[in-house]
Amino acid sequence: MSEATKKLRVGVIGLGMGRAHIKGWQEHPHVEVVALADPDSARLTTVGEEFSVACRYASAEEMLATERLDVVSV
Repeated sequence: MSEATKKLRVGVIGLGMGRAHIKGWQEHPHVEVVALADPDSARLTTVGEEFSVACRYASAEEMLATERLDVVSV
């Protein structure tokens, strides 16, 4: 990927193991984690704030219907 190429937009579903997925994705220079989905609202808020991800959804279906993602990590 060249520097001029836009970053891949990633959504993460499930924030138990998903924390490790987010850390890995955020280390890649051509990736942006843009959305999270988890039915546990407290965990969703905590993880969203921890990793500075603003778009948060209570269901995977809602996230997938709303966001334009290139990659989904489960």
